[in-house]
Amino acid sequence: MFPTLYKQHTQTPKNTGRLENFTHFGEAENPVCGDETEFFMTIQDGKFIKLQHLTKGCAGSIACASYLSEIITGKNVSDVKIADLKNTILKDLELSSTKKHCVDLVGKALQNALIKD
Repeated sequence: MFPTLYKQHTQTPKNTGRLENFTHFGEAENPVCGDETEFFMTIQDGKFIKLQHLTKGCAGSIACASYLSEIITGKNVSDVKIADLKNTILKDLELSSTKKHCVDLVGKALQNALIKD
């Protein structure tokens, strides 16, 4: 049985698609499984205003990207620590250790989007 939050983000992913007029872009690919994600985001005054994603891969990667897009929107960029964020996603989505690569994928894409700052 899949946890409810995981199932929600898998069956009805949030914030999918390419955001127009984005200020930041990051992408990442897992070379082992082939999963990939792209983040399009608008950051204004140091705050995540909008984040959308295009994710291709397993249900775990889709759920992680969807959930990440929800939990960082509205937060200050300086308050978001990628390691803490990854732990939150693992815990909240109740992911097994076999799905850790999904969390790493979205963490890397977010990190790549923030490199230019």
